[in-house]
Amino acid sequence: MSRSARRAFALVDPLAVLAGRFRGRWLLDPSRSCLGEWAGDPDQRAAELNITRADAEGLAWTLVHEDEVGDVLSLLVADAPTDGGPTRAVLDERFVDLRVNAVGTDCFLILIGPLRAPRTIRRMTLLDADTLALYDVLDLDRPYEAETLVFDRVSDYPIVISG
Repeated sequence: MSRSARRAFALVDPLAVLAGRFRGRWLLDPSRSCLGEWAGDPDQRAAELNITRADAEGLAWTLVHEDEVGDVLSLLVADAPTDGGPTRAVLDERFVDLRVNAVGTDCFLILIGPLRAPRTIRRMTLLDADTLALYDVLDLDRPYEAETLVFDRVSDYPIVISG
């Protein structure tokens, strides 16, 4: 790589690339997912992930699990800084402590639970431009039922430029 190319590359913040890559509406693809306890209940195989912000400052998303008639089974709403700073999120009907770390340009680590001992760690990774996976790295509430949720992009959200 030439010196000018290295300088130009150094000026690009790799986390700025996250904005367009993760943002969008994603639907669960049960055929490519490892559903753990959901596998026996086809009524619980619907999930939607809406990511409205993914940039150097933060990650904002809503994860909704629904049954076949559209009733909400589980809901996670979060807007967290991507530097690992603590924040609170809403999980079902309670607040939980949450931290998010950006790892490169295609991965986030999401830690749910107390600061010193998270109960759940999930990795959100782009597999390609239109496929996202949410992996269980650690889940103390379900130690024997690891899940891998694979989502397909349904739509993009437009980039909002303010100023």
